[in-house]
Amino acid sequence: MGEVRFASMRRARNLAIFPLALALMTASGCRQEVKDPPEWGVPTHQNPSFFYAGDVPDRARQRVEETLSVATTIWPKYGPLEVWVTGVKPQPILDLLSEYCARRVELLQMQKFDCLDKYRYRPFEEFRKWSAIDVNEGIHRMQGELSTTEKYGFLQIAVSYPAGFTDDYSQYVGESQQTIFHEYFHVVQRSVIPRMADIEFDPVVRKRLFGPTWFSEGSAEFMSLRAVAELRQSGQLPIYEGELDDFVFHDLMVEKLDAAKASLLRYKNVSLSDADHYSVEISPYDIGTWAVAYLVHKTSPNVLLDVFYPNIAILGWAKTFKLAFGMSPAEFEAEFMRFMKLTTDEQTKVLPVL
Repeated sequence: MGEVRFASMRRARNLAIFPLALALMTASGCRQEVKDPPEWGVPTHQNPSFFYAGDVPDRARQRVEETLSVATTIWPKYGPLEVWVTGVKPQPILDLLSEYCARRVELLQMQKFDCLDKYRYRPFEEFRKWSAIDVNEGIHRMQGELSTTEKYGFLQIAVSYPAGFTDDYSQYVGESQQTIFHEYFHVVQRSVIPRMADIEFDPVVRKRLFGPTWFSEGSAEFMSLRAVAELRQSGQLPIYEGELDDFVFHDLMVEKLDAAKASLLRYKNVSLSDADHYSVEISPYDIGTWAVAYLVHKTSPNVLLDVFYPNIAILGWAKTFKLAFGMSPAEFEAEFMRFMKLTTDEQTKVLPVL
């Protein structure tokens, strides 16, 4: 079974994972060795690299980097990490895609046309399109993803236009900060399992090492909501031109609870385990967030970082779940679905007081 770990993830060691040796081609055609990247799964001092579409304002860029810097101080810093930020206009996104694929070629990771074919729409153009629609409608819904680049030896976050960091949408600062924190928590989740584990296309591997969608997304959503709210209150995350009340943890959690309960009322046979990215009946971002909130309430505030994720590569998801939470996933689901039948006043008692 292996050694069970209860240490903080900041002290967690990696298991059987090795760094890649990268090389660049200089203009003269000579091979030039690049400094070895950080060891996979081991916290690093290496800072992320940031790349922006040309129409992303300088101030928004600065605030993206400030936000991620705070996330990597409260959670372990993993790398190598690249962050790609899309804009609104068509030409800058084409330029960004060209820059992206030139980098992949330069680092000997992909062929140019393979890269252009794979990334010509998602995330770059897709994020740009939705951001342009939002700007036209006068709203802001920042999107993000942790891309599947680990086989190339690096982690990658892509986010859409950070309008919440501009004057026009200052009321969305907290939501923009939370999106970045959410995606960075996925970096933490992905870094503690073997780099070559195929969690994208192999469902058996994903189930064993990453767990169900309700848990991975629910964990990232709960941890990012709680962290951003706490850090804004303490002043560690600026509110910029916004207001502190623009982002209230309790209110945001109640919105998710209302959405989850409405889905359960509408679809009588739906349960927690049905909540995945493809479900049109119930969202993992709603019910999954509440499932994790309930688990944290039953155990400890830092159970995910101190117990769960340090052990998942050794024990696998299901056994680690029982270690961390004292029951099997099936036992928890049965208990949690009973919890979801309580009144909102009874349910919100499990939320931490911030």
